[in-house]
Amino acid sequence: MPGQVTMKEMAEQAQAWRTVWEARDSSQAVWRKLLSAGRIEELVFTGCGSSFYLASSAAAAFSKWTTYPVKSVPASEWLLYPDQHASGKRTLLVIISRSGTTTECLWAAEAAEKMPGLRTLAVTCHPDSTLAQRCDDTLAIPAGREESVVMTKSFTSMLYLLLVSAALLGENRHAQAELAGLPDCAADWSQLAAEGKALAGEDYRTVVCLGAGPLYGIAQEAALKVKEMAAQPSEVYHPLEYRHGPKSIVNDQTLIVLFASDRGREYEPRLMRELKQMGGRVWVIGGSAELFADMDRHTPLKETAGDWIRGLIGLLPVQQFGVHYAIRRGYDPDRPRHLSQVVEL
Repeated sequence: MPGQVTMKEMAEQAQAWRTVWEARDSSQAVWRKLLSAGRIEELVFTGCGSSFYLASSAAAAFSKWTTYPVKSVPASEWLLYPDQHASGKRTLLVIISRSGTTTECLWAAEAAEKMPGLRTLAVTCHPDSTLAQRCDDTLAIPAGREESVVMTKSFTSMLYLLLVSAALLGENRHAQAELAGLPDCAADWSQLAAEGKALAGEDYRTVVCLGAGPLYGIAQEAALKVKEMAAQPSEVYHPLEYRHGPKSIVNDQTLIVLFASDRGREYEPRLMRELKQMGGRVWVIGGSAELFADMDRHTPLKETAGDWIRGLIGLLPVQQFGVHYAIRRGYDPDRPRHLSQVVEL
């Protein structure tokens, strides 16, 4: 059956998150050892593809909940343009790779070894990988391992780990409480799955994903899932940026997915109504039912400590959309075109 492996792994996400929460004390010990021993002044998150989008989302949470200066950089950019990204401060470079064998990530770790005052932390699903051996320390989630080519369970598991880490390091008790409950929330997400599957029953020429602030990395990952699984052209923008030219392509074969933000509640409903009037099909994930009552589809989400956490749940129905839309288009999500599980150069 097409997509069988990917769907199985998506169904295992809640349990993978639960293992992360149960191991939070040992994860925090790794963070505190690295941060104190290196007298770290700055955090840089890096990765490739989905792992870079994950890095961007994680960086947003660390920037919000901790006192460290934080940024995210693609691993290839860190490698090719270190003069633009290495500040000279005592830096912890957090390198994210599902397999721990992605070539650019290994190169970034190798380059980091030559930079004074810089320490490295691998975040991976494979604790014995080359990346784990090369970095100063490792946070690994074996429960996030996947057979599938496309990242689903591994992405959300590693992001959940980093959100938990940020909330604990920043002593944000509200966020900690919300994160503690997410595995149980995600365990019963049949309605979210149904939302994605229902929208996959129609045809689109383009899928556009919109997300502001900490939701931008989530929107990037959502657009990539649609592109990888269904070979469907997809785009990603900050919501209000979409008005500045890109909206010219909107028609009745455009699906526009908004990850609604708390801070955009004054602007995003007006934008989506405007795009709907242009003929676009609009799907809003999160946000107030009252504000988005006139959308083609609104998927409510559990109230959380804010956009930094809500995007993790919001990604789940888009994963389902990607799988079922791929099957509708005659593709097997378990065997995406031109792709392999690990990019090795």
